[in-house]
Amino acid sequence: MNPLRQTLHRGLDPIAASFGYQLSRRPRTLKLYKGDDFCEQADGLKKIQYACFKNLLSDWVNVDMVSKKKALKGRPDDQYVYFTVDLTQRHPFPSDRFEFAYGEDFLEHLTQADALIFLAEAFRTLAADGTLRLSFPGLEGVLRKHYQTADYETAVTARQIAYDDLGHFHFFSREELVTVAKHIGFRDVKYCQFGESDHPELSNRETRENQKEVNTYVELTK
Repeated sequence: MNPLRQTLHRGLDPIAASFGYQLSRRPRTLKLYKGDDFCEQADGLKKIQYACFKNLLSDWVNVDMVSKKKALKGRPDDQYVYFTVDLTQRHPFPSDRFEFAYGEDFLEHLTQADALIFLAEAFRTLAADGTLRLSFPGLEGVLRKHYQTADYETAVTARQIAYDDLGHFHFFSREELVTVAKHIGFRDVKYCQFGESDHPELSNRETRENQKEVNTYVELTK
């Protein structure tokens, strides 16, 4: 980032934060995957992990916004399938492809509008009867942890800790997620416990046990 741009960001960041927003700094040189030769690269894989960062899974399609070089640093290239994808845009994957999908601590980093795009695209790319499992800080848990009292000082402090410091934009409540999922077309919404699933492929996927009291665990079935 050039000096002028750095100066502008330093001046605008606190202003944006005061309104609950965060300025984007997407790398201009990041090459996004466009969908070329997906079947060849994915080699018939039927499971996808969203926003994986460095927690890559073998035998899964792994997706995030960081470069492939950064995601695979220190790992053998032939052990993992990874694509750099903006999940708030149309997903460069075939419709009705994946039997299982998973995303941990990703949904809260999206605005409500972007979350609707992501969920709609996840639905499109799931096969019939496919299941998407999500783990994310839910509104109920955030209120319990950060908004113990309903006063201005608590709300301002909670906004800083729960939203601004961590780049969080929207916390889905259980009721809201059911409304959205059903509207998109998911036929079943099942709330779960940490690491527990009726599907072996989705069991014991969560890595952040310290967030159990805040996070919501849910499986959406197409």
